[in-house]
Amino acid sequence: MEKDPKDISQSIENKFILEDTAKEKIKKYILEACKKTILEELDALCSINQATLFPDLENTAKYVKTIR
Repeated sequence: MEKDPKDISQSIENKFILEDTAKEKIKKYILEACKKTILEELDALCSINQATLFPDLENTAKYVKTIR
């Protein structure tokens, strides 16, 4: 079952805390409880994962271990 991209975006946005700093930057903090879900969604929907971001042998092996 494929999720609607709007629902996914809203789901991810709800898992962040925004903080406005004096330097006019916005920091996004990922709640620890949501980290695994966000990583899974990024991998499933966008193919963003440890192996694609860092395509060396060590990181690819770590990624393969996590999908088992």
